[in-house]
Amino acid sequence: MNLSALSGALLQTSVLIIFFLLPFSVHASENSLNCRPVVEINPQWQVMRIRSHENAFLSCTVSQDKFNELITTAFTDPESNKTDFKSLFIGRLVEYPWLSRYLAMQALQHEDWDSEKGRYLGENINAFVAGILSSPEILNQIREPFSGTDYIVARASVEKVLIGKANEIEWLEINANVLVPYDVMVHFILEKSHLAPDNQ
Repeated sequence: MNLSALSGALLQTSVLIIFFLLPFSVHASENSLNCRPVVEINPQWQVMRIRSHENAFLSCTVSQDKFNELITTAFTDPESNKTDFKSLFIGRLVEYPWLSRYLAMQALQHEDWDSEKGRYLGENINAFVAGILSSPEILNQIREPFSGTDYIVARASVEKVLIGKANEIEWLEINANVLVPYDVMVHFILEKSHLAPDNQ
């Protein structure tokens, strides 16, 4: 490839990168000196995404209070009123210790979870984890900042479940030498509140 062709290819790549970044509008919350979580709105994909840090190469934890603040702030953006959201993508569950802990504890108590082998005894571990994160207890917490919006959080959808030794993961607060699911990529499926069955 000659220099001219290479320059053209690089320019095209740069344009593509800019193109994919343009649909996002970003909100920074009040934060600590090092952790700057943001919410990104993608009208094209109809997704609201939480990043635990505005720098994609860094990661922080997000408390439940901070989660509520981020979602509430995002809905003040005019862009959110122009977007018909289908899901909220929160990224990795380990960035939300309160959710990660809940998943691990519920799995340990489930008859179909083998804590010695770190294995789900059913057919689909993704469905198992999604079911735990779709429990009324969790959905009610996730729904809190959506109160007063046109949306209701219907259920969780997950992929890439990670298993680990519970007593080596500090925030789980489990001393036993057992294997648990503790991390997973999570989407919360959103529905228009007037279309949701019984408004849940």
